[in-house]
Amino acid sequence: MKKEDVDKLTLQEACDYAIAKLVEQGCRCMEQNKFCKEAPSCSYGNDEGQHCAIGWLLDEEDPALMRFEANLYGLLRSESLQDKIPDVIKLNYEALEAFQQLHDARRLCNREEAFDKLDTYIDVKTNPNYQKWVDMGEGD
Repeated sequence: MKKEDVDKLTLQEACDYAIAKLVEQGCRCMEQNKFCKEAPSCSYGNDEGQHCAIGWLLDEEDPALMRFEANLYGLLRSESLQDKIPDVIKLNYEALEAFQQLHDARRLCNREEAFDKLDTYIDVKTNPNYQKWVDMGEGD
C-alpha cells in the first residue's frame, strides 16, 4: 500500500487492514538469514509477496523499505527512510510495537500477552481476524 493511502487510515483501520492481509497470507514472512542459514528471520517483505505485520503498511514496491533489516524502532530511526514511513506508524510507535510483537511471537502465550497489550490501543476483540491471527502462531 502506498504511503499516501496509509496516511489516510486511522490506527484501527491500518491494523485491521494488515490483519486481514496476514490472515489471508496464512503465515509469517520469513527470509533466509544472511548471518545464520539455519535460522530464517522475519522480513518486512519477501520475493513471494508475503509481508510481516508492519510490512503491510509499507510501500511494497519500495525495496529499501521491504528489505530493511531492523525492528520497528530501527526503521523509525533510519534517516534515509523518514519520508517513506507512513505517519500512522510514526505517530503510534507503542501500539505498533505491540502489533509487531504479537506477529513475531512464536509461543501462543506470548501472542496472547501481546494481544492484550494491543487491545489497550485498538479494539481487537470485535474483529474475528484478530483471533485467527493469534491462533496462527499456535504450534510454532
